Amino acid sequence: MNVARRDLVQRILPEGLPLLWCPPITHYDRHGAIDRARTEAHLNKIGSHVGGLLLAGSTGDGWDLSPELYREVITRGLASAKRHSLSVLVGVLRPNAHDASREIIRMARELTGAAEGLSATSLLSARGICGFTVCPPVGVEKDPEALSDGLRALFRTGVPLALYQLPQVTGYELTPEQVSNLAAAYSNFVFFKDSSGRDAVATKDPLPEGIFLMRGAEGNYSHWLSLSGGPYHGLLLSSANCFARELAGIVLDLKKGRVEAARGMSARITLLMNDLFEIVSRMTVGNPFANANKAADHFMAFGPKAESTESPQLIGGIGMPRDIVRLTGDILERHGFLPQKGYLE
Repeated sequence: MNVARRDLVQRILPEGLPLLWCPPITHYDRHGAIDRARTEAHLNKIGSHVGGLLLAGSTGDGWDLSPELYREVITRGLASAKRHSLSVLVGVLRPNAHDASREIIRMARELTGAAEGLSATSLLSARGICGFTVCPPVGVEKDPEALSDGLRALFRTGVPLALYQLPQVTGYELTPEQVSNLAAAYSNFVFFKDSSGRDAVATKDPLPEGIFLMRGAEGNYSHWLSLSGGPYHGLLLSSANCFARELAGIVLDLKKGRVEAARGMSARITLLMNDLFEIVSRMTVGNPFANANKAADHFMAFGPKAESTESPQLIGGIGMPRDIVRLTGDILERHGFLPQKGYLE
């Protein structure tokens, strides 16, 4: 393993990589502000089942948060992560890589008191932060020079980075060769998260040792983990907002050799999430990762009373359509995941 990357990994993940991560949804009140009580209750619910959080990721509306909301999401997420001893990746999702790199530097200074280099990394790690999550620049797939320039700007920040493959937003996918070249060139490249669903990087030639592969696409969870011979070291899943206990059970079953049990639960959640994504695909506000989990979490919070409770709020203070809420309840009941009592009751 690259010596610098090995030392960095030991500093930021002294107990190893958590196998299950959640990118928390962002809860709003009807005025568009953060719903603080709901946020705390939700993070407490998932905190005992996952090992890490990606704050302000796509599922948490990271592309659309105002600077004020973004800071509050990070602050509250860090506090919850500390209570539950969770590792944290801080999302810095910006269409322009140079804007993202400037925000990373600003955030790192704010979180560490303006420390730099190894001192900054150590201070970040002391707060449970193991890196920043970034996407390649948006819409530059036909401009190799702009792509390379943007990626260099991100990695020159010097902090540990998770590179996020998200063609649903960027408009393209990095090739296995591009990712491998970046891993060879930059020792602060530690995580690669792929939500494309095509898994080209993970199933191609192995990346340099020390790069953690995290799967963000939903479905066939037990198949993809290295515990069962798959290519991914961990799962970073929007569905962990609602089904963290079940997903953690899949991981535990694989560890214990209960492969059939893991496959059975994996198949159930796969079918459920496919149905949820299908019904939210008609929505024009938000993104499918956030919308599907907000709809399901509404029932996790209020149980069978969810349909008669005010709809969950989307970014901008917009209520989720009632028909989406109703259909979500039907799907949860059909698949056997409708709780009898919600975590807010």
